[in-house]
Amino acid sequence: MCWSRSEYARSEYGEGSTTSKDQADDSRADGDLLPDMPPSWVPKLTIPRDMLDMRCPRGARTTLYKRCAHDIFAGFGECARWDGLVERLTLYADDARHVVVEVREIFARRRDKLKERRYYPQQDAVKEIFAPGSLFGVKDLHTVRGERRVINFYSSARLDGLVRRDELLGVKLTEHYTGRDDHLEYRSTTFGSAPATATSDGAGFSIAGSTATSTAGGGFAAPSLPQHFSTRDGAGSISMSGSGGNDRALPVIKMTEKFGRDGTKPADADVAKRVFHLAVGKILVYYHHGEGKLTAGYVVFDKNGTTQAVQVDPLSPKPNVRELLETYRTLQAAEKDVLQAVRDSEWEGREIGRTRNTQEQTITLEAPYYDICRIQVGARL
Repeated sequence: MCWSRSEYARSEYGEGSTTSKDQADDSRADGDLLPDMPPSWVPKLTIPRDMLDMRCPRGARTTLYKRCAHDIFAGFGECARWDGLVERLTLYADDARHVVVEVREIFARRRDKLKERRYYPQQDAVKEIFAPGSLFGVKDLHTVRGERRVINFYSSARLDGLVRRDELLGVKLTEHYTGRDDHLEYRSTTFGSAPATATSDGAGFSIAGSTATSTAGGGFAAPSLPQHFSTRDGAGSISMSGSGGNDRALPVIKMTEKFGRDGTKPADADVAKRVFHLAVGKILVYYHHGEGKLTAGYVVFDKNGTTQAVQVDPLSPKPNVRELLETYRTLQAAEKDVLQAVRDSEWEGREIGRTRNTQEQTITLEAPYYDICRIQVGARL
């Protein structure tokens, strides 16, 4: 416990005694006359700016640990690395440090906003982490050579609200969104193995001779659509290249979109999921579950002209033939838009890869503030 002089005086002579007050006053007076400690005989420590920038002798140092090696490099000055590398951590699988498991590299002052890179030699994979302000709003990029590519984005830096893109190369493409006006949250695309070929579609419309029939369980079989109403006759029948062109685009077999709940629409009119089966020529539309409902309505449009719609509420009005035809026409237009968005996503993924290769071949570092000040001071002298 640490006591002040006045507290010590009161405890020594009593709380109300005159001696304690006089003693406390004397102690305060004496406190101003206490001599300072003698100065240190050690000279003042000074570190030149150049040596501080190097962080270690000659600008590099390696420390070995068990199954690990830690390297640090100068961040500024003449000893700084050309690629902005300031720290490297290498993890090994054996005590002899021969089998590399992971390599972590930390960068600074990179113009391309690269902060960290992680190598996984055993999996032939690389993960790169970027600071805000990178091209395409990329947050991190994880690539497994020839197999997979996962990209996370800064959603606030993108107009489409894209958060994550997962590409299983040549097999499937998955995207996640947030904060969109159309409430789109998820899109997945399944690809085929043969190159896509473009075909023409001569779509016609007819509503003659169509009637609706009721079914049990609150559903009904919608009128059959005319045979020439369909515009799809197999996988890859609609081929669109993304921006910049893509002559080797894989055919799309299936596309799926999922939407969040829109509070301005009733549940049985608010689309929760759309599935476009280009391979078999079907379009499936699922609606959101209503409050207190265990099932949800859906509509199935087939290329052979048949349509099946199921409603949860048997008392709700059934759509007529014209409404179904308009819905189908809207879905056909949406199918083309979704396919174009998929091709654009493919193009953007390839463009990100090309941009990263170019950035690594022409690395540019931002001039640090300290170097700019020293150059200005040197010019004045």
